[in-house]
Amino acid sequence: MLQRRLDRHFLRDDVNQSATFSFPSIAYYLRRLDGVLSKCFGARCDAILQKHVEDRCCGIYAQSNAQTIELTELPLTDLGY
Repeated sequence: MLQRRLDRHFLRDDVNQSATFSFPSIAYYLRRLDGVLSKCFGARCDAILQKHVEDRCCGIYAQSNAQTIELTELPLTDLGY
């Protein structure tokens, strides 16, 4: 949750050479802090993210699926599409 965002700025290594600061030992503390924050806010953040995805993606393939059903005569709705 938080660790990935902070790694960009505080953890310089072979993979992330553009980090602003280099604190190699910070990974341990970020994991601990991330665990605590995930327990406190994880469900709420997951719900917010799920709503965001549903708002953005809900029905996005409906027209395409309808055209595919029409062309192929496959029961896409029975298959979960």
